[in-house]
Amino acid sequence: MKNKSLSWTLALVLCTGFAACSDEGEPMDPSLNPGESTSLNLTPMAELNSGKAVINSHADEWEHSSLMLDARTEVCVPEGILGGTQAYYPRIKQMADGRYILFFQLGAQAADTKYTISEDLVNWQPAQFLHQRMPITNALGNADERRYTTTDAIVLANGDIITATSYRANKGYARTPTDNGISVRRSSDNGKTWSEEMLVYRGTNWEPAFTLRSNGRIEIYFSQSRPEVASSHSGTAMLWSDDNGYTWKPDFGEPAYTVLRHKWYEPLTGAMRWTDQMPCVIELNESGNLFCITESMATPGESSQFNIALGYAGPEGFAHITGVEEEGPDDREINVWKGAAPWVVQAPSGEVILYYGNGSGKGRIGSSDARDFGEEFAYLAAYKGSWGTHYLETPHSVLCAHPRGSNKGEIGVARFFLNHAIAASDRSTVIDGDNSEWSTSDEAIFVGSKGRAQATLRCSADKDNVYFLVEVRDENISADDYVNILLSPETPTGKITSDARRIKIASYGLKSTDLYAGGWQEYAMAVEVKTAFDGTISDNSDIDNGYLAEVAVPRTELKIENGRLLVNLVLFDAEGGEDAVAPTTVKSLQQWIPVTGL
Repeated sequence: MKNKSLSWTLALVLCTGFAACSDEGEPMDPSLNPGESTSLNLTPMAELNSGKAVINSHADEWEHSSLMLDARTEVCVPEGILGGTQAYYPRIKQMADGRYILFFQLGAQAADTKYTISEDLVNWQPAQFLHQRMPITNALGNADERRYTTTDAIVLANGDIITATSYRANKGYARTPTDNGISVRRSSDNGKTWSEEMLVYRGTNWEPAFTLRSNGRIEIYFSQSRPEVASSHSGTAMLWSDDNGYTWKPDFGEPAYTVLRHKWYEPLTGAMRWTDQMPCVIELNESGNLFCITESMATPGESSQFNIALGYAGPEGFAHITGVEEEGPDDREINVWKGAAPWVVQAPSGEVILYYGNGSGKGRIGSSDARDFGEEFAYLAAYKGSWGTHYLETPHSVLCAHPRGSNKGEIGVARFFLNHAIAASDRSTVIDGDNSEWSTSDEAIFVGSKGRAQATLRCSADKDNVYFLVEVRDENISADDYVNILLSPETPTGKITSDARRIKIASYGLKSTDLYAGGWQEYAMAVEVKTAFDGTISDNSDIDNGYLAEVAVPRTELKIENGRLLVNLVLFDAEGGEDAVAPTTVKSLQQWIPVTGL
């Protein structure tokens, strides 16, 4: 079809005042001159930010960083695929061939663990058994059954997948700890076949979790449960391998290498117990230091049964705790937040990202040294309870998996994109409604948590102008849809001021330019905007592709300080409502994204 990209320019008025109008401005009527649809090649967020990651590049910007759900990837993997009435402890990984593998157990206490594989995070193969219960004779000489629970996995540089799964004797669990332990299996063909199990630890345990050190060492941290003493008697222990997981230390049958625990006293009896369980440990970028997050029994008298605890160690690792009364490590924080079943990853850019259960999946973003953390946010809020996880898929995306809860045999899976400071590309842009001169290596931010409509923003600059490209993927373009580009300098109070500007754009052209004065009010700016759309506006009879807008803003229209601006991208879709990097109801600039290099 003929391409009639639309242009709309507002000339800068000479007066210093501004004209009041409604907050939303007056929309252009597309029936007047909507132009014609053209074929657009809109770039999904997963294909952007393709430049090489720089380690700890955002260490000083982490407080502006946030995660945004990609609603197009959110899926509930059903009971029919998973094969059980309960599904818990999901662990999701990406294999060397690009496909995804999801491990889980059947039932809260579990007897079997399974896995399912997907190419696209949406469609999953019928689950297969990784470990299936088997008959044994326990240490008391009685007929018993070996059962399995809580599988974690690691994908090695050579593509091998190693799993670690807790096993136990069903009847002898509390009386025969030598029948309990950790089992390891390996796949060298992306989950098609698996080795026989190798027993690498003997002793009662739960929740093994892998850590890969920069020196090549593989470590398994686990809850060192001791039900022969008390059901809550725990702490964290470790195994390690220096040969890609073929042999493990301490040797099978030797005592565990205890590394984290602190004392907890039972409220009724006053008896001393140990706590710090469900560990997840990462090696922090560049420093080689270790950071551990665990679940701990809450201080007696608190409303929550479990709290989150944090532990730290240098590159040498956590020290071996040997004393009967010894706690460790010394460098730690306990009872930090209410929560259970934690997990942690770190982006190459520096952000430490936590997951834990607190009614449902919750998260926090922290500094590169894991010493400071921001406010709690929701992961997959519809999925209740704990025992979920997340996984660093790429330098700019995190996968989350969370059980449905309420004894359902379902697991929710979704991708979240990391929105953080972006650097403007050094490029003069022709404002022609064509995105071909923009590159996938351009840094981008994303909005798309409310529905299938989603938007990305990229930025470039030259000596005269700052340029933006906004691409909106939308299967049902409405005349009421629009995007807002909100721009502001950083302010002493951290709040939005009259130096902030808003550019409002629909699929068929510019709607308004605005200034903030306690609310948004129309204010003429010399911006140039060209849009193009691919679909039929306000026609639900077909499936649209979406629209894009190229924008040029003269530097004289903006208050740029130290080569920086803050941006908030807002998407309004008639079906999903308003979605934004930072909520527009909040006047704080904390969650706005820095644009650097201007």
